[in-house]
Amino acid sequence: ELVVRFLAFENKWESSKQGLFIFDVFLVALMIWDTWIQVIIFWMAGQSFGGKARIFTVLRVFRILRIVRVARVVNLLPELKILIKGMAIAMRSVATIIALLLLIVYLFAILFAELLWDSPLGWFRTVPQAMNFLLLQTLAGADATIINSLLKEGWLYYLLYLAFVFLGSLTIMNMLIGVLCSVVTAVAQVEDESMLKEDAVQDIGTFLKAIDADGSGTVSIDEFELLIDQTQVVQNLHNYGIDVMAFCEFAYFTFQNEKEIGMDTFIELVMQFRGSKSATVKDLVDMRKFVTMSLERRLEHNIHYGHTP
Repeated sequence: ELVVRFLAFENKWESSKQGLFIFDVFLVALMIWDTWIQVIIFWMAGQSFGGKARIFTVLRVFRILRIVRVARVVNLLPELKILIKGMAIAMRSVATIIALLLLIVYLFAILFAELLWDSPLGWFRTVPQAMNFLLLQTLAGADATIINSLLKEGWLYYLLYLAFVFLGSLTIMNMLIGVLCSVVTAVAQVEDESMLKEDAVQDIGTFLKAIDADGSGTVSIDEFELLIDQTQVVQNLHNYGIDVMAFCEFAYFTFQNEKEIGMDTFIELVMQFRGSKSATVKDLVDMRKFVTMSLERRLEHNIHYGHTP
């Protein structure tokens, strides 16, 4: 498999720039060492060399690196990638919530240790023991038997434990779930937007290269009209949520000031007319410039044809 992948490279030096290919070469080298080379060394050197060669068996530990190849699955499943990225981004919020939970556990552990340290229940003899008990109850869920046992000890202990359950198990843990869901939802929206934008940029770039007759790497007014005349292009722009009419009006306005526009600038201009794009200060400035120059052209037109401004 490794040889076939190497031969698939048109330029063999490009294989040295592929991280996954280099990683697979390293894994194959370890397999060859462990299966053949190490065995040959032991067989040729005999028993006297066996004890000294045991240090080479440490290399077997590196075989655990094979699990890193699972990262390829992440690239094939965008949903899994979104979940992992969302969990990574939410780590700070999760750590904050866990710290708050530990603080609540510590406070209630002190209360129960002070009130029930001599209780026959034996759950709150010391603060660390009380913290461990309360933390387990939070993670595993409140037990009705424990609640009834505390009720037998007194109403105060019963109410304190219910207050802890409401704060710890219900409020803090549900808050943790809410934070994770919120972060993953936000990451999913950003990733979907990013993937859609990448697809749009790729499609638009392909069409632009196809109509770039002079190979200048720029878009002229003639090339722009040729691009818009293609039904497939207009359909793709609609599918990506781009307002084609507004884009064409602004593009004609842009070409009045510039004869040619770079492809990257043109693609960026196209993406600005997505319906889901939030307005920015740059958009307001561009709109102000557009309206001002339109009024100036209208005024020049009226003066040229003798109309009163």
